[in-house]
Amino acid sequence: MEVGKTAVVRLQFSETVQRGSGSLSLLEDGAVIATVPMTDAQVAINGSALSFTRSGGYQPGKRYSLVLPAGRCRIWPATPWPRSRR
Repeated sequence: MEVGKTAVVRLQFSETVQRGSGSLSLLEDGAVIATVPMTDAQVAINGSALSFTRSGGYQPGKRYSLVLPAGRCRIWPATPWPRSRR
Protein backbone atom coordinates (compact mmCIF):
# COMPACT_ATOMS: atom_id res chain seq x y z
CA MET A 1 0.00 0.00 0.00
CA GLU A 2 1.34 3.42 -0.87
CA VAL A 3 1.29 5.97 1.94
CA GLY A 4 1.88 9.69 1.88
CA LYS A 5 5.06 11.26 3.18
CA THR A 6 3.25 12.35 6.35
CA ALA A 7 1.13 9.22 6.99
CA VAL A 8 0.14 8.37 10.55
CA VAL A 9 0.41 4.71 11.58
CA ARG A 10 -2.40 3.78 13.94
CA LEU A 11 -2.56 0.60 16.02
CA GLN A 12 -6.01 -0.15 17.43
CA PHE A 13 -6.29 -2.30 20.56
CA SER A 14 -9.42 -3.96 21.93
CA GLU A 15 -9.03 -2.21 25.30
CA THR A 16 -7.82 1.13 26.64
CA VAL A 17 -4.00 1.29 26.75
CA GLN A 18 -1.38 3.45 28.42
CA ARG A 19 2.31 3.96 27.68
CA GLY A 20 4.72 1.34 28.91
CA SER A 21 8.48 1.71 29.06
CA GLY A 22 11.12 1.32 26.37
CA SER A 23 11.05 2.09 22.67
CA LEU A 24 9.46 1.06 19.41
CA SER A 25 11.40 0.56 16.19
CA LEU A 26 10.74 1.76 12.66
CA LEU A 27 12.15 -0.38 9.85
CA GLU A 28 12.66 0.64 6.24
CA ASP A 29 13.02 -2.29 3.83
CA GLY A 30 13.81 -4.53 6.82
CA ALA A 31 16.53 -2.34 8.39
CA VAL A 32 16.01 -0.37 11.61
CA ILE A 33 16.11 3.33 10.76
CA ALA A 34 14.73 4.74 14.01
CA THR A 35 14.35 3.70 17.63
CA VAL A 36 11.75 5.93 19.24
CA PRO A 37 11.14 6.12 23.02
CA MET A 38 7.51 5.58 24.01
CA THR A 39 7.68 9.02 25.67
CA ASP A 40 8.57 10.76 22.37
CA ALA A 41 6.11 13.23 20.81
CA GLN A 42 5.94 10.99 17.68
CA VAL A 43 4.02 8.44 19.79
CA ALA A 44 0.49 9.32 20.93
CA ILE A 45 -2.00 7.23 22.84
CA ASN A 46 -5.68 8.05 22.93
CA GLY A 47 -7.92 5.49 24.60
CA SER A 48 -7.44 2.19 22.77
CA ALA A 49 -5.34 3.62 19.91
CA LEU A 50 -1.60 4.20 19.56
CA SER A 51 -0.59 6.58 16.77
CA PHE A 52 2.91 7.03 15.36
CA THR A 53 3.73 10.10 13.27
CA ARG A 54 7.27 9.97 11.92
CA SER A 55 8.89 13.38 12.10
CA GLY A 56 11.05 12.64 9.02
CA GLY A 57 8.20 11.33 6.88
CA TYR A 58 8.29 8.36 4.50
CA GLN A 59 9.89 7.86 1.08
CA PRO A 60 7.99 6.56 -1.97
CA GLY A 61 8.74 2.99 -3.00
CA LYS A 62 10.03 1.92 0.43
CA ARG A 63 8.47 -0.71 2.72
CA TYR A 64 8.04 0.32 6.35
CA SER A 65 7.34 -1.75 9.46
CA LEU A 66 6.64 -0.61 13.00
CA VAL A 67 7.85 -2.98 15.73
CA LEU A 68 6.15 -2.69 19.11
CA PRO A 69 7.66 -5.23 21.53
CA ALA A 70 5.66 -6.64 24.44
CA GLY A 71 5.42 -4.30 27.42
CA ARG A 72 5.51 -1.04 25.42
CA CYS A 73 1.77 -0.61 25.96
CA ARG A 74 -0.27 -1.64 28.96
CA ILE A 75 -3.95 -2.44 29.15
CA TRP A 76 -5.54 0.03 31.52
CA PRO A 77 -5.38 -0.49 34.44
CA ALA A 78 -1.69 -1.50 34.38
CA THR A 79 -1.79 -4.97 32.84
CA PRO A 80 1.19 -5.71 30.54
CA TRP A 81 0.28 -6.32 26.88
CA PRO A 82 0.03 -8.92 25.55
CA ARG A 83 -1.78 -10.48 28.47
CA SER A 84 -0.79 -13.97 29.43
CA ARG A 85 -3.58 -16.48 29.01
CA ARG A 86 -4.28 -18.94 31.81
